[in-house]
Amino acid sequence: MRKISTFFMLMTFCCAFVSCYKDLGNYNYHAINEISFTNIDTAHGYTLLLGETLAIAPELKGTQDPAGTGKQYTYEWSLDLSAKDSVLSTEKNLRVKLVVPPGKYTLQFKATDMETGIRAHIRTQLLVITKVFEGYLVMNEVNGKTRLDMLSYFRTEDRFEQITDVLSQLGSEPPLQGKPRQVFCMETEAFRITPQTYRIYLVTDNGTFRIDPETFGYDALDDFRYEMVGSLPGGFNPSSLTGSLQYAFMPTTFMTEGNNIYRRVYEGIVFPYVPVNIYAGEPKPFKAFPQVTCYDDMFVAYNMDKRTFTTGSFGSVSVVDMPPGVGFPEGKDMVYMEDQQSTGLGFAVMKDPGAANYYLLRFYPGWSFADYFEPMVATDIDKATRFASSPELGYLFYSVGGKLYEYDPFLQQSFLMLDKGNEEITYIAFQKFFNPNFYDKYTQFGNLLTVGTLNPAGAEGSNGTLEQYVVPPVNKPLQKKNSWTGFGRITSVSYRERN
Repeated sequence: MRKISTFFMLMTFCCAFVSCYKDLGNYNYHAINEISFTNIDTAHGYTLLLGETLAIAPELKGTQDPAGTGKQYTYEWSLDLSAKDSVLSTEKNLRVKLVVPPGKYTLQFKATDMETGIRAHIRTQLLVITKVFEGYLVMNEVNGKTRLDMLSYFRTEDRFEQITDVLSQLGSEPPLQGKPRQVFCMETEAFRITPQTYRIYLVTDNGTFRIDPETFGYDALDDFRYEMVGSLPGGFNPSSLTGSLQYAFMPTTFMTEGNNIYRRVYEGIVFPYVPVNIYAGEPKPFKAFPQVTCYDDMFVAYNMDKRTFTTGSFGSVSVVDMPPGVGFPEGKDMVYMEDQQSTGLGFAVMKDPGAANYYLLRFYPGWSFADYFEPMVATDIDKATRFASSPELGYLFYSVGGKLYEYDPFLQQSFLMLDKGNEEITYIAFQKFFNPNFYDKYTQFGNLLTVGTLNPAGAEGSNGTLEQYVVPPVNKPLQKKNSWTGFGRITSVSYRERN
């Protein structure tokens, strides 16, 4: 009996399945009006200056409406804003003045066929910028005081626009009464740059402070002392700042004040008032050379008291001397020291105490070993005032008055590259970019030699020139890439990056 019941149930299921299968052919299918769009740039997107009008006139067509005029449609333009109401317009053609924070957005256009309710959409990128969105910040001295200028960069046009006294142009009034020391730009958070985490510092001889990275505005709480924790002495004022990406993505900032070095770790809000240029168990820090080099998760500082190199990790609170056998010399005076974020190399110019014997050292801060230390046979090296090392070719540049020399460590020979006559070279550097992968031209910019000169016969505040050169191999003449005039005495340059 159980077998008969089972057989009957199986037959019933098969009949039902066949019935359903046959029923598949009972539906009638109708073509729909499939909507598509043209005249919207999805390949490159749109770049808009804040406050300007965004205008887009899309063309719409449907499979049943080739001209896009035979049916009734509703439209909607929107941005991916955090607020609920992100709709910009319900007209077909978009024309709207945008007042949103600078940055990248996704712009979406929707069209709905009112007869069938069928909707289609398309997305593209929108970049909202300001005139100070990105570019070179140029700190210069005018009549004994600090002035900040800018070379604002517009990516879509691949051009720079010079803005003299950019803070006054934007109505910002920070306390720039002292002589300039440094302008420094760097992020404090990994993988992205935001207004809350990005830093633009202005270091002067009577104070250090930051400005808003979007508006360049200043508030009394932007004084650098509010980024320190601890009992600060009166007159505490940084000398310089530098930084590195720990493990290639975690920003860590180093600050020197006098002959002490302080560190703010990844995503840290403040600098502890605790010098890291100290040996474990020692009561006080040693006198450190004011330039510190760093890479990966290690930094290198020079002990001027013992004339020896020291190293520590980004997380350590003290340092140790470099061990023997790793290529670092001892007993020398330090003249110049710098690291390259793009190559992981460090360079140092040193000399014998009391003698005009100069040496060039090349080392790896992240791995604490040196692979080059040789005497320098270089013209007027004892008179050099500024240095810069090429990240692309490894040449060392130095200036003497109005002359610029290139030193080839492989040939151990110097070459005169520029002679500015009576003009003074006040600044040379290869710009450090912390995130060159954010924009393909950042690597190209970082390989350019930037030279600032001052014409003493010119009018104060407009007698400075900033030039950029391509450095060719095999000691060939420099190739001028860019030139701008109208600055004061240029002392520091830093690039405001964007992702």
